[in-house]
Amino acid sequence: MDEIIHAGDVVSEIFLKRLKEIAPVHCVASNTDKIKGLPKEKLLEVEGQRIGIIHDVPINELDQYIESRKLNILITGHTHIPSIKGLESKCMILNPGSIAYPRAPPKKPGFQEPVAKPTLIILNIENGLASAYLISLPFKKKK
Repeated sequence: MDEIIHAGDVVSEIFLKRLKEIAPVHCVASNTDKIKGLPKEKLLEVEGQRIGIIHDVPINELDQYIESRKLNILITGHTHIPSIKGLESKCMILNPGSIAYPRAPPKKPGFQEPVAKPTLIILNIENGLASAYLISLPFKKKK
């Protein structure tokens, strides 16, 4: 693991400190974080890929946000619902979900009831090309 990217809802400075013991951390503040010094957004460039990290972008501002920052990849949080999406603008939008407070996507007619599972995303950038993988973590449901 080269780096950890966290899109907010860190909860505590102790957790952030533990993450930093694993790898360098890029973290942004959420609407609930009380940790001082966390930026609202962060921009990175890795092998020519412009990456934006922000806790939440209102859907009606998404295209403008991506275009104004010339992003190839946008990492968000807020919903705690994991997703990997591609846009016509050639921007990959990643929401890793949540390890601590996962949420399931809404049920769709004709499909099974979704289950909230702890998730994360592995983002790999190699030779200027990006790929993302959603990983479900094992968990035991509390009774």
